[in-house]
Amino acid sequence: MATFTTRNGAEIYYKDWDRGQAFVFCYAGAPHGLTETHKDRVGADLLAFARGEGVGR
Repeated sequence: MATFTTRNGAEIYYKDWDRGQAFVFCYAGAPHGLTETHKDRVGADLLAFARGEGVGR
């Protein structure tokens, strides 16, 4: 499995399916358990992503 290392030394593992552009959902300052504490926001972002719309704007 492929990896890359961030500036702070965290090693991130990923699978490359070699199709299309990759997307990373990042919620700066969000608490651990974001999918439980901010369900509406995450759900709306995933729905917009599935529809091909802009996300988190």
